[in-house]
Amino acid sequence: GCGLDSKRQESFSQWFGLDGHTYGNLMRILTDRKLAGILGSAGEYGWEGWLGTYFVNDPVRKITLIFMTQKKDFGTSNLTRKIKNIVFDLGGVIIDLDRDEPVRRLIEIGVKDADGLIDSYEQKGVFQDLETGKIGVEEFCRYLRKHTGKDLSYEDICWAWFGFIGGVPQYKLDYILKLREKYQVYLLSNTNPIIQLEWAQTKEFTPAGRPLNDYFDKLYLSYEIGVTKPDREIFDRMVLDSGIRPEETLFVDDGKNNIVVGQELGFHTYQPLNGEDWRGRLDEILSKS
Repeated sequence: GCGLDSKRQESFSQWFGLDGHTYGNLMRILTDRKLAGILGSAGEYGWEGWLGTYFVNDPVRKITLIFMTQKKDFGTSNLTRKIKNIVFDLGGVIIDLDRDEPVRRLIEIGVKDADGLIDSYEQKGVFQDLETGKIGVEEFCRYLRKHTGKDLSYEDICWAWFGFIGGVPQYKLDYILKLREKYQVYLLSNTNPIIQLEWAQTKEFTPAGRPLNDYFDKLYLSYEIGVTKPDREIFDRMVLDSGIRPEETLFVDDGKNNIVVGQELGFHTYQPLNGEDWRGRLDEILSKS
């Protein structure tokens, strides 16, 4: 029956490192292991000091632990805290990307300068405007029709865009679902409404018949936010909305410039290769966090 009333709990939850806890009888009490991001069981209680003393009693596992040291501001060290959140990129990390195929398809439908507009990480010109939400799908299609001098159908344009998709390994998505049992998992992607609304956020996304949003706590999409990576604003907007702390978050992205900005902001980072099976590497990183 120990704990705080709702008003005091709201204030207590803002303390650094005490997500997923309440307080009673001069002890912190673990209530939500996933939010807390520490090794423990719901119902365990304890106390930790600024100089490093860490005490915990876990009635579920019948474990009592006391760790003692004398070091200033040691109470939130990596010995007691770990990664709580994981942020994934989409293309090149979860989806295998093919940069050459959309260029070939766009040239085929009449966009002769496609090679200078399409990039694996950040688009240019009207393609970038679509991914930042400066223009919508209808305006984008009108531009391509005028640019090519052809009465391109919406299906033609979708066909060209979907050339990016090299494959969607189901094993990666299944792994992400397992991660969500312990972590908050988010997606931060440079993308556009054609890819998202016509495919990714439909049951056609995977053989399992589940849309992209089924696999994440929340999607942060460039065309909805109004800015693309590597601009730090898209990171700041995600952090503000989700409430995550970069120092408690692993950011997984195949773009070097995106990784550099993530590191500057304090994220833990991993940069896989396009198409890489990164599950073992993430297991290794998370086991040490």
